[in-house]
Amino acid sequence: MMNIEKWATERLILTPTKEEDLDELAPMLLNEKVSMYLNEHISKIPTIEAAKSFLLSILSYYNIVFTIKTKEHNQIIGQTGFIGINGELSIYYWLGTEYQGKGYASEATVELSYNIFTKFNYRTFS
Repeated sequence: MMNIEKWATERLILTPTKEEDLDELAPMLLNEKVSMYLNEHISKIPTIEAAKSFLLSILSYYNIVFTIKTKEHNQIIGQTGFIGINGELSIYYWLGTEYQGKGYASEATVELSYNIFTKFNYRTFS
C-alpha cells in the first residue's frame, strides 16, 4: 500500500510500528485513561502481555500503523494508524496520559490524513 520509512511533523517523528516498539508502547495501555479510548469493548487492559497482544492485533488490522515519537527526546508517546474500506478512511490514535492535551494527536492525525488523502482515493473520513 504505502511504503513509508520515516515521516516527521514539526514536533514528532512517525515510523511504521515494529514489534520491538511494543515493549515501550504496551505499558502505556495499562492505564485506563488510555485504554478506554481504544475500542468500545475495552475498558481495561490488565497485563503487559494483553497489551502486546492487542497491539499485535492492530498491526494486522490497520493498513498502516505508526509509532509516534517526540523529535526532542526520541521518546515513544503513542500510535496512530488508518484503515481504508470502501473509499472511507478511518484514522485512530492514542497517546500515553502524560502526552495528552499537548496537541500531539492533532499534529500527527492531521498530517497523516492529509498525506493519505493526497496519495489515495478516499471519499470520506471518520
